[in-house]
Amino acid sequence: MRIVLGALGVFALLLTFVAAPAVAQDETETPVEETMTIGETENVSAVGLFWPIFPGRTEGDFLFPLKILKEQARAILIFGNAEKLDNQIFRATKRMVEADSLLTEGDVENAGKSMNRAVGHYNKAARLAGEVKESGGGFSSVRLDRVRNMEEFLPVLQERFGDRAGSELGEVQSAVSSVAAALEI
Repeated sequence: MRIVLGALGVFALLLTFVAAPAVAQDETETPVEETMTIGETENVSAVGLFWPIFPGRTEGDFLFPLKILKEQARAILIFGNAEKLDNQIFRATKRMVEADSLLTEGDVENAGKSMNRAVGHYNKAARLAGEVKESGGGFSSVRLDRVRNMEEFLPVLQERFGDRAGSELGEVQSAVSSVAAALEI
């Protein structure tokens, strides 16, 4: 019994110190309906385009699995398909910002892994968008600008990194298009 209580205490502390900053960040975000227009590709920054999302720990980093665990724990506490949809779009965007950072550093292998994770999140988002639409719900709580901006940003990644971006980039483009179609944007 002591072991179970101790494990619960450690989990509660972990959730408090690791998840609290992420929750505080989301409270400052409000849905934005503007899409940034991308001009010169060499001056485009994923961090600037998707602010306040930044790469932080990336694939291949020793603490990256802890980051993913925190996101999964947080996702469990999200109720409602529209909110889950928004969370999947957020996580996919986060993975693509990480992939951009990794490609800039020349770490193609881990960038590919991040893009594959993004595809998974976008596929879940497309499924959730269909469920929200079927239930008659709306997308007012969903940051649609992230999907629009990603549609504009992916060609920039392709132009900037070319073949180094790998076949995963095509899969991401297809998944983002599926989400955009499901959201009718």
